[in-house]
Amino acid sequence: MEKILEIGRKIIPTKIFHMAQPVYHYLLAFAGAVYYGFPSRKIFVVAVTGTKGKTTVTEIINKILEETGEKTALLNTIHFKVGDKYTRNLFKMTMPGRFFIQRFLRSAIKANCKYAILEMTSEGAKQFRHKFISLDTLIFTNIAPEHIEAHGSFENYLNAKLKIAKTLESSLKKNRTMIVNIDDKYAPKFLDIKVDKKLAFSLADAKPYSSKFFKSIFYNIKIYIPVFCKSYPSEYVVYIKFSN
Repeated sequence: MEKILEIGRKIIPTKIFHMAQPVYHYLLAFAGAVYYGFPSRKIFVVAVTGTKGKTTVTEIINKILEETGEKTALLNTIHFKVGDKYTRNLFKMTMPGRFFIQRFLRSAIKANCKYAILEMTSEGAKQFRHKFISLDTLIFTNIAPEHIEAHGSFENYLNAKLKIAKTLESSLKKNRTMIVNIDDKYAPKFLDIKVDKKLAFSLADAKPYSSKFFKSIFYNIKIYIPVFCKSYPSEYVVYIKFSN
């Protein structure tokens, strides 16, 4: 595929090549979904989008589901996980192309995973990699003026995020749920999405909170971190302790 693109860059005028790229990415996304049999229709898909906190939220959701005994698949900036198997994300992008996400979802189904947790980015949406993924739930964290250079303007960046939300709106799944951080000024745009259920969360929901509260909650908490170095075990435990 890369060789074909490289040939295209050489023989097609630059302006025409760039104009044709959106069509190319869209058709590639559709072809991947067709080839792997639209796997997202057969698994519960939770997506997370926003500027900050996406990876952290996907990790937390995955851990909560695992603690309840559910088998999960996870795709984010750090790694890809299907069941108990972790693979480090070395693509330098959160949402790899070339059929990757559809293949990932098909692997999750083959491994009998019940849930797939996906980190979704504006750059991925720009290349239509969010297309043909049937979402059950989308979590919106926040929007900040970042990644503008990749989109040309903040408005384009925001619209790319809203396109991901529209994917939830067009999903064929039942009980589609939008979960929104209402502390963010752009929350109303995400709450305008037409879905079956809308849930809002705010920092105020945690009140009354204090440093003592967080110390009591997180004292001695265990965090499992995969390690991809041959010199160490495949997983180790970090103990977090707070001191006065």
